[in-house]
Amino acid sequence: MDWLAEAVKQYEIVAVGGDIGELGLLYRIVDFAVGKQVFIVLGNHDYPIEEMFAAKSVLHGTSLKVGDFTMGGIGGSLPVYGGPLELDETELLILARNLGPVDLLVAHQPPIDTECDIVYEALGELGAKHIGSVAIRKYIEETQPLLALVGHIHESPGVDTIGRTVIVNPGPFMTGNYAEVEFEKGKVPKVELKKTGR
Repeated sequence: MDWLAEAVKQYEIVAVGGDIGELGLLYRIVDFAVGKQVFIVLGNHDYPIEEMFAAKSVLHGTSLKVGDFTMGGIGGSLPVYGGPLELDETELLILARNLGPVDLLVAHQPPIDTECDIVYEALGELGAKHIGSVAIRKYIEETQPLLALVGHIHESPGVDTIGRTVIVNPGPFMTGNYAEVEFEKGKVPKVELKKTGR
């Protein structure tokens, strides 16, 4: 919360990618976001409470205008690791299509087959595997948002592209990871993966 309070002073938009886990903290973040440029998607380890989805700052199959940009979000993940907010590919595709075209996508689940969705052990199987979403990749390929901020896969912080879309997975904030991104109409001139120093 201290980091978030400082971040809103220096960044135009702050996006929180989900898996807050603790319900009390999630409520605090949602309350804090009111009237500020803080936007949240819920992760697979967050509880899908109706009032959360009704909060303007929580994006889930919804989009809104933020300045000159349209921003949309998709929470939850594919059913691999467990958690209360898991969705199948059909559900993810419906949520994505409800967004329409956006400039900035915030999705907890990354698209499949990028540098941002690789795990090295999935369900007990060793070896590098891509476990991103086919539906989210399809949405990105079809609509080409300028930027897609993703999370969920802790061991794949990185930057990749799908067409003109820049995909960014900062890695888990619990270890201090975050991303600083500059974007403007038509381009993303800077992406920097950073650490809070915690």
